[in-house]
Amino acid sequence: MSDTSTAENTSFRPGFRAHMKRRVRRGTLLLGFAVSVHLGRATDLRDVLSGIEQVESTGRDIGLHRDGVTYGRYGVTYMAVRELQRIGWLAKTPVDLRDPKTNRRVARLYLEYLKKRYGSWWHAVQHYNPRSKTYARKVWAAMD
Repeated sequence: MSDTSTAENTSFRPGFRAHMKRRVRRGTLLLGFAVSVHLGRATDLRDVLSGIEQVESTGRDIGLHRDGVTYGRYGVTYMAVRELQRIGWLAKTPVDLRDPKTNRRVARLYLEYLKKRYGSWWHAVQHYNPRSKTYARKVWAAMD
């Protein structure tokens, strides 16, 4: 039997151990699963909206984003509006996502819907912007 431990003999990609230690410190790793915990406390809708606001617009009220699809401070899409209207959480009337109050209201409703559908804030944020594989990590980092 060797004097070195099994962990020392296991080859990981460079930086993997440091990455895992950061996740444990931030509270986003529990038995290999991402959880809705932020610095040792439960994450709520206010925290998540704040993180999304920082990632999407750095807190500025803007109209149409560069991508040509998302609008406002929270980067809401008309696809989200249609989904909320389809399930009856939003009236089937015209919605102006450039209006800051409307943008926040739709973002809040859509996040609540995604949390109910996928079971955690982490998964809700992942599905809020499904085109980006790193979006949820960016949002969580912005909440720090």
